[in-house]
Amino acid sequence: MISRDEYMVAMGQQEPAEHGRAAMRACFLEFDKDGNGTIDRSELQKVFQELGKSFSKAELQRMMDMMDADKSGTVSYEEFIAHIFGVKK
Repeated sequence: MISRDEYMVAMGQQEPAEHGRAAMRACFLEFDKDGNGTIDRSELQKVFQELGKSFSKAELQRMMDMMDADKSGTVSYEEFIAHIFGVKK
């Protein structure tokens, strides 16, 4: 599970130090519940539920739309990092 500090860094849009790449991957893997290399809306919802947050389907879809740059319906690691941290792989 991602730590509260890792989540706050992610949500704060702070660019991580190079040594934080492993933490970024671990954060992504916490979202990718089925381990297929992408995050879908249900996985996003599960993580927020674990954090005690509840969002409507429309709110979750808006979050997905913001991260899903290629409009595939899922969020890849590269899209996740680009959106959350504002960096490229």
